[in-house]
Amino acid sequence: KELGTYLFSAIDAAGENPQNWKLLALTIIHGRYHAKAPAAKVLKKNDEGPRQEGHGERLSFYLFYVYLQIMARKDTSSKLFLGQACECLGRLALPAGGTRDICALLEHLVYDTLNVA
Repeated sequence: KELGTYLFSAIDAAGENPQNWKLLALTIIHGRYHAKAPAAKVLKKNDEGPRQEGHGERLSFYLFYVYLQIMARKDTSSKLFLGQACECLGRLALPAGGTRDICALLEHLVYDTLNVA
């Protein structure tokens, strides 16, 4: 619930500024990419990096994507940017998290579509 509140605040703050939407999408994908980056692996090896254990960054990515997708289906002033953000994150899901992320996103979106129907 709290994660959704933060995302709604970020969407509201982004408004209709394309640069703000790029920053929002990059911030969301950063958590998925950063853990795989060579620099992050070096920091983790040297015990200097953030303590992100488990699948928290994966779950956050899924939740952000699903929230954006649900909001993109609504009639809002940000509908265009929401759709573009979803498209961008969807395209980056495979290189960022592999087929596991793609399958999870499909599962969540199909469930949501069936739940709405």
